[in-house]
Amino acid sequence: MKAKKKVISTNELPTKFGWSFWIIAYLILDKMNAGATLWIVAGSVLFLWILLFGFIKGNEQYFSILSLKTNIEKWINND
Repeated sequence: MKAKKKVISTNELPTKFGWSFWIIAYLILDKMNAGATLWIVAGSVLFLWILLFGFIKGNEQYFSILSLKTNIEKWINND
């Protein structure tokens, strides 16, 4: 089984990527009176984004950057 990728915990990040892009895209498409083809393309892109995002999130293992910093400082100070 493939090892999970270590990533920084989202609680320690200054900002989070939210749904604002998709809300803005929806409002623009709605305001432009987009045709069915454009809505299908936008929906397909959204579906692929969610699928890919879920796959990537499933292969992540969170770690705390703050505890990592503390451990590095202890390691450096012990020498």
